[in-house]
Amino acid sequence: MQDALRTVIRQSLGEEIALGVELRPVPAHAEGDIALTCFSLAKALRQSPVAILQQVQTALEPLPWVEKLDAQGPYLNITCSAAWYFAQVLSTPVASQQFSGRHIVLEFSSPNTNKPLHLGHMRNNALGDSLVHLLRANGAAVTAVSIINDRGTHICKSMLAYEIAGDGATPASTGRKPDHLVGDYYVLFSTLKDEGRLTDEGAQAMLQAWEAGDKSVRALWELMNGWVYEGWNKTYARQGVTFDKWYYESAHYEDGKQLVADGLRRGVFTTLADGAIAADLTADGYDQKIVQRADGTSIYITQDLALAVARYNEWHPDELIYITDYRQAYHFEVLFLLLEKLGLLSREHLTHIGYGTMELTTGKMSSRTGHVVHADDLMDELSALAREEILARHDDWDAQQVSLTAEQIMNAAWKYYILSVTPERNMVYDAAASVRFEGATGPYIQYAGVRIRRLLEKSGGYDATTAPVLGGEERALGALILQWGAVLESAGRDRNPTTVATYILELAQEWSRYYSSVRILDAAEPVRSSRLQLAEKTLEVLVAGLSILGIPVPEAM
Repeated sequence: MQDALRTVIRQSLGEEIALGVELRPVPAHAEGDIALTCFSLAKALRQSPVAILQQVQTALEPLPWVEKLDAQGPYLNITCSAAWYFAQVLSTPVASQQFSGRHIVLEFSSPNTNKPLHLGHMRNNALGDSLVHLLRANGAAVTAVSIINDRGTHICKSMLAYEIAGDGATPASTGRKPDHLVGDYYVLFSTLKDEGRLTDEGAQAMLQAWEAGDKSVRALWELMNGWVYEGWNKTYARQGVTFDKWYYESAHYEDGKQLVADGLRRGVFTTLADGAIAADLTADGYDQKIVQRADGTSIYITQDLALAVARYNEWHPDELIYITDYRQAYHFEVLFLLLEKLGLLSREHLTHIGYGTMELTTGKMSSRTGHVVHADDLMDELSALAREEILARHDDWDAQQVSLTAEQIMNAAWKYYILSVTPERNMVYDAAASVRFEGATGPYIQYAGVRIRRLLEKSGGYDATTAPVLGGEERALGALILQWGAVLESAGRDRNPTTVATYILELAQEWSRYYSSVRILDAAEPVRSSRLQLAEKTLEVLVAGLSILGIPVPEAM
C-alpha cells in the first residue's frame, strides 16, 4: 500500500513528497484504515504538515479505491474499499530496497581474550546482529565483522596469573570451559596483586616482551588465546551470532604504529617530553590524545586507525559502523577526527552507535573482581527456566525436542528483552521476567507464531485463488500489517531495532485479539480461505520481524 500511495503522490507532487510521506496507524477515535503523516518532510520543506497533506489529499481524491479522506490536523486518514484494501494487505512485501546498492561494514561484539563473553557482550551482540539483519532487510549489503582485542596489558594479566598459579592446568584437566578458565586467571590477577605477588608494571613489561617477539611469552599467549577462541565459538554458535570476518589487533597494531610515525613526520602528532606520541586536539574541542606510549607500545586507538584503513581498502564500503558501549563515544569522536586529519577517511563514512549500560537486578558488574554474569551461565539459567515451562505443557516430548525448543526460547528471551529497550537507554536485566510466556516478551511473540503455524497446518490448506472477502473484524489487523513497510524503513534509517521489537509485539497482540473474536476453520467459504490467507500473511510478517531480532519461531511450544 505504501508503494501504491507513493506512486500516485509521485506522479502528482514529485519524488520528494512521495518519499517523505509515511504510513501510520489512524489516531484513536478517528475513522479510517490508515493514516498519512509527513512530519520529517514538513521540517525539510519548511512547510506545515497540514499544508503538505492538503496537496496529498487533492492527489488522492480521484482514486477509485479511496472511499473517504479525512484530514485531521497533521494526519490524513484514508478509508479504502474493502477489496482493494485487503488485496494490499495480503501483498505487503516483507523487505525493503531503500538501501539497495549501499555497502556497510558493521563492527560489533569485539571482545578481549582475557575472559568469556558476559552480559554486556550480550547487549552488544543483540544490537549488532539485529542491525546486520535490519540493514540487509532494507536492501543493503552488510559485512559483519569483529575485532578481537587479543593483545595488551589486560591479556598479559591473565598470562602472568597463569604463570604463577596455573600449575599446568588445562580445560581438559579442570573440566572448565576454555574461555572461563582464562577468565579465572584474569580475576586471580587482582588477588595476587593485592598480595603483592604481581604488579601492573609486570603486565606492562610482559607486553613489551610480547611486542619484542619473546618466544616463551608468545607461546603462552597463543595457548591461552586458543582456549578463549574455542570457548567463544561455542557461545556465539549457541546465540546464533555469526561474522563474515574476524580482525585481530595483533595483526594490525604495527600498521597503526606506522600511521602514527607518518603522522609524526607530517606534524599531525608530536612527541611529548616522556617520549609518548600524542595529538593536540584542544583546538578542535578535545583533549590531548596519546596515540603511542612512551615505551613504544600501542594502544586501542593505534590499531583502530589501522583497522579503519584496512577495512576501507578491503571492502570500499559506503559506511563503517562501530557498535560499542556509549561510554566509548569520545574515543570514536577522536578516532574519526584523527582519520580525517591524517587524510585517510572522511567522517561521512564513519558512524558510531553507542548503547547504554546494562546491570543486573543485583547491581553493576565488574570483570576484574569476578562480579559478572557470564553469557554461558545466563543462557543456562534461561534455558532451564524455559525447560520447566515446556515440561509443564508437554510431558510427552523427548529430550531432544525439549532441549532444542528450550534453546530457541532462551534466545528469544534475552534478545527481545534487550532489544525492546532503546539502545541509548541504560537498562536492568531481569532473567525471570524475560523468559515468561505471557506479556511483552520474546517467548510470547514466538508463541503467537507457533499458534498461527498450527492453525495453518490444522486447516489442511485453503483456496489461494480466493479473492479476499474480509470485513470490519479484520480491519485493525490489516492496518497493522500495512504499517510493516514503514516500520521496517524507519527502523533502518534510525538504526534502531527497538522499532521492530515494539511493532511485532503489537502485531502478536492484535492477532491474539482477532483470533479469539472470529471463527476461522469452521467459517463458510470464501471467508474461511480469506481468513487463512490473512493468518499466513500475519505469520510471514511476524517471522520477518523476529528474524531481524535474531529470534526463531519453534515448531511447537
